Amino acid sequence: MATALEDEVLLTVIRREGRICAFTFAITRGRTHYNMYSGLDYTLNNEGDLYFNLFYHDMDQAFRAG
Repeated sequence: MATALEDEVLLTVIRREGRICAFTFAITRGRTHYNMYSGLDYTLNNEGDLYFNLFYHDMDQAFRAG
């Protein structure tokens, strides 16, 4: 998907000590933003507010894209 859609794809990854703790995969086409897939390690969520920061960054990117 990322190869076919190029600049329309957004992958956000949060790492801790080299390990992926959270991710979200989104597509922005025109004025519409689709958050397709997300995941996080819920055992680490309270340490870094992973859920909040993951979606905050995703929404920030969507708003910047228009």
